[in-house]
Amino acid sequence: MDWANQTLSNAHRGILMGLVRTPPEERDQAAIDASCKECDALFALLDAELAKVKWFSGDEFGVGDIAIAPFIYNLFNVGLTWTPRPNLQRWYQQLTERPAVRKVVMIPVS
Repeated sequence: MDWANQTLSNAHRGILMGLVRTPPEERDQAAIDASCKECDALFALLDAELAKVKWFSGDEFGVGDIAIAPFIYNLFNVGLTWTPRPNLQRWYQQLTERPAVRKVVMIPVS
């Protein structure tokens, strides 16, 4: 959970604030690009972990998944194209099948 709230959150913030909350004419594209590069590297780490487990919490959905889900949902739905990460994509698909996630996490990015 700490990793999500520190490491992933910082990269997420640069993209969300840069693309969603900043008017186009005021955007710092270099900062956005740096955050995208950081997120892509973090996605590689997450994908490697998910090659070993079904969920970040192990065999069952749990707090590890809950901590990461909002960040990944936002990043996957902000209109950017990411390097394909099959294990992360599988996890994301599993996530979208959970009614509580659809209700609480999968809300418009704003």
